[in-house]
Amino acid sequence: MLQIYVENIGRITYGPEITDNSKGLFGEVTLDGNEISNWKMIPLNIKKYSIKDLKFENRTEAATPGFYKGTFKLDEAIKTYLDISGWGMGEVWINQKYVGSYWEEEKQRSILIPAENLMQGDNEIVVFELKNNQQKTMKLSQTPVFK
Repeated sequence: MLQIYVENIGRITYGPEITDNSKGLFGEVTLDGNEISNWKMIPLNIKKYSIKDLKFENRTEAATPGFYKGTFKLDEAIKTYLDISGWGMGEVWINQKYVGSYWEEEKQRSILIPAENLMQGDNEIVVFELKNNQQKTMKLSQTPVFK
């Protein structure tokens, strides 16, 4: 079975190009010059994805796209920002709650994490990275981070 993932992030939302802003697969789908028929597109609503059901494994090299999981400790559960500098494009969950998306082309390099999404002590972070710039860490900041 052939599966193709096509990202649909980063649409133009202003200017004259707004009406010519299509993404995805158009026309015939072929493999080695042969048209593939009876194919279907299944949208992945990543924001509502049940990340608690994901199975993670240790890998020495990162694959792209992929889900990555880590943990961090906090002395106090207060509003903070997740600094995503150096990462490509993706989505983030903290303690199984969706907190936002990021894209390296944007000026803002951080995602606000409300205090109610955090816990004193251990916290879990899951990242869905599309481009994989070979980053392995993120850090917290008390102020927003910009280019």
